[in-house]
Amino acid sequence: MDLKAVYENLEEFEAAVDEGFRGLYSERDGKYELTGIAGVKTATDVDTLNTTLKRVREERKQVKLKLAKFGKLDAEQVQSNLDEIEDLRAKLEIAEAAAGDGKVDDAQIQKRVDAQTAGQLRPVERERERLQKETEEQKAVIALHEQNNTNRMITDSVRTAAGEAKIVVSAMEDVLMLSERVFEVTEDGSVLTKDGIGATPGIDPAVWLTEMQSMRPHWWPTSVGGGASGGNGTGVGMIDNCFKPGPHFNMTKQAELYKSDPVKYASMKRSAGV
Repeated sequence: MDLKAVYENLEEFEAAVDEGFRGLYSERDGKYELTGIAGVKTATDVDTLNTTLKRVREERKQVKLKLAKFGKLDAEQVQSNLDEIEDLRAKLEIAEAAAGDGKVDDAQIQKRVDAQTAGQLRPVERERERLQKETEEQKAVIALHEQNNTNRMITDSVRTAAGEAKIVVSAMEDVLMLSERVFEVTEDGSVLTKDGIGATPGIDPAVWLTEMQSMRPHWWPTSVGGGASGGNGTGVGMIDNCFKPGPHFNMTKQAELYKSDPVKYASMKRSAGV
């Protein structure tokens, strides 16, 4: 049977999707949507896009109605006409003063100079504003791209760890939502917990999940969650911390981990308080 992008309820979802593929889905408003494959758009994504397009079209319509009042005049021409009007007003005041008592004071001359200067500087100011706006927009696009890339790296890493830890599908959305607040991407590209977030700082998603089992037992199947494996806090798919004092302490595993995965080695040491 082919996988569907969206299943309407949990019963349909569990009946149609093998357990090994359930980690690719996220629960949203009672439905289960395929979110674990890059490039696949869900129904929610499509609805959001349609809503945004509708709003943009309406805003564009309103702008056109407002601009219709200016006929064929463009913004540059309108501003140029306004500058010319100010200059003509200054000229008219000087001419009226000269026709009256023949005296033109400094204030009237300065007003004429200011009007001419403003007209000459206006195009320069508009170009500067345009360049500033373009620069800000480019910075915003770059920042958004970087944030999206960071979020993707965190989501991919957490989703992989959650699959290995046998997290139930219905809890995946909760796991990913919390991970956005908990994790960051370090300069070397590692996904590690932040400081001051209620978990051991500097640990990877797999080790973080071992800490979360006592606080979020509902993330795991009932048969293996909440200490069901003998009170050691480790369920099916979880990682035994070989640094913690107790039955899992193992110096041989520590040495092997140091060689095979230095990041996880450091994460497990931190989690164990070593």
